[in-house]
Amino acid sequence: MRKTTIPTAHLTIFLLLLGVIVALFFLTQKQLRLVNLAQAETNNLAENRVKLADLSDSLPGVAGETNVWLSALPSDEEGVARFAASLEQLARDRSLTVILDFDDFPETIDVAGKLLPGLGLQINLEGSFDNVRSFMSDLAKMNYFYKTDKITVLTHETKPGVKASFTGSLMLNIDI
Repeated sequence: MRKTTIPTAHLTIFLLLLGVIVALFFLTQKQLRLVNLAQAETNNLAENRVKLADLSDSLPGVAGETNVWLSALPSDEEGVARFAASLEQLARDRSLTVILDFDDFPETIDVAGKLLPGLGLQINLEGSFDNVRSFMSDLAKMNYFYKTDKITVLTHETKPGVKASFTGSLMLNIDI
């Protein structure tokens, strides 16, 4: 038998190790790029927070207007009861039958990307379409902020008029 001078097993192991090292190098480079992108985004967010804090400090009038607006929102059960009484009176003035179904507990509500405390409320009305439209128009003019998420209007099965259901949330001036 002849001995070869080329160490095949050693070369194979060396090439495999070299392949593994190259693969690990490229995977590490990819992870470093991802970490650098995340770090850049984090730095950008931190800079934006500083800018936002500076803007908030330079615009105290806006904070004052926000506080005036918040003071008009109900902050307790009595305020919610006054709102319910206002809705009931508004419906009576328009010859509408009204049923108010409040949620048991407040929750955070998304209003144009800002989370505010609110109390879920479904307003069910029965009466003429014009009176329901007038009710909603006057609701929009009230000092309260009711965010409507869903409106359903159906013809009444047994009498003339419509059945309307408005699902939404009454914004509150509380901390959740």
